Amino acid sequence: MKPIIIIGSGHAGITLAREIRAKDNNASVIVVTQENGDLYYKPNLSKALSMGKSIDALIMKTRDVLQSDFNIIIRSETLVTDVDTSQQTITVTNEGESERLAYASLVFATGASPINLGLTSSASDKVVSINNFEDYRSFISNLKKETRILIVGAGYVGCEFASDLSKVGHKIDVVDLSMWPLQRILPQSLGSKIVEAFPEDLVSWHFGTGIASLTESSDGVCAQLNSGTTITADIVLSAVGLSPNKSLAEKSGIKVHNGIVVDQYLKTSAENVYALGDCAEYYGCVLPFIAPATAAAKSLAQTLTGEIKKLILPPQAVAVKLAYCPLVICPPRNINGAKIVGTWQVEGRGADLSAVFYGQNGVSLGFALLGKATSQKNDLLKFLNEAPITS
Repeated sequence: MKPIIIIGSGHAGITLAREIRAKDNNASVIVVTQENGDLYYKPNLSKALSMGKSIDALIMKTRDVLQSDFNIIIRSETLVTDVDTSQQTITVTNEGESERLAYASLVFATGASPINLGLTSSASDKVVSINNFEDYRSFISNLKKETRILIVGAGYVGCEFASDLSKVGHKIDVVDLSMWPLQRILPQSLGSKIVEAFPEDLVSWHFGTGIASLTESSDGVCAQLNSGTTITADIVLSAVGLSPNKSLAEKSGIKVHNGIVVDQYLKTSAENVYALGDCAEYYGCVLPFIAPATAAAKSLAQTLTGEIKKLILPPQAVAVKLAYCPLVICPPRNINGAKIVGTWQVEGRGADLSAVFYGQNGVSLGFALLGKATSQKNDLLKFLNEAPITS
């Protein structure tokens, strides 16, 4: 019996394997991953320090336990170099040895990679990104008590790491081309309150500017901003966003756009090939969040075990992990790739603000809640007028 092969051992891939096993005790499942195969919860990486979590404590299940619990095979530290959709095989390489594996169904759960800042300088080795457990382990190993950190990007990841690192005493500078944190999904009034909530003596924000150059000096890394400001840090953490890992699919002749294009059943343009998680483009949207990946895994598991299931994505709220001010966002969605047009309506006082994004037809498309207003999350989700993404 040919197996279901899943490329990727992140949340999407392992959740799919677990859901398949819950529905079918006999299906053969192989997970191929470049990582070591241990299971960890990626969102915890940006709050582990303030939680007091050690590196080892972030591992939820080892590869051996996963294989035993779910009765699957995990091919760790293994690279997929080729996919032949006509022969329904993949080529994998491990320690210089190549092997071809046949599949009944193939699933891309390849995730996304950090966008490269494109900075080339004597200090380029001081520029790091954190996208997996080994990245985090390396980053933590270089942290000292007085380490100064420059974070490039004030989106989800940049803000969360600024919160986590400053909470344990590190001095942080945050640089972003936008004019306030999370500008693409928050109105200015909420963004301004986030800035005010962070301790001024530990976190400095530099908006409307980028990095012109980086040079290494005896005192660390010298960053010259386009605004003319000079910042000295020990480490530069790049958090400018993620790009779906779609090159292997594209090389295989599978249709890609912003991500690997899938239909309502998570099927790609190739027969018996599917995609989900951060690498996939659902209904014109790339949704790099845990909830859509979980919903997609549950839906696809049904399809792969014989019960064809259409993916339905209801509005989901994302809790942004900020130690200084609770923040929940249900991002306005660009269904079928349509440009988001509308206005924010903000209510509340002080740092307890509720913002609802209304489209041109007066229909609410998303919301953002700050402080005590986060208690409104369930009510707003319940009455959010936009229909779930289903077609």
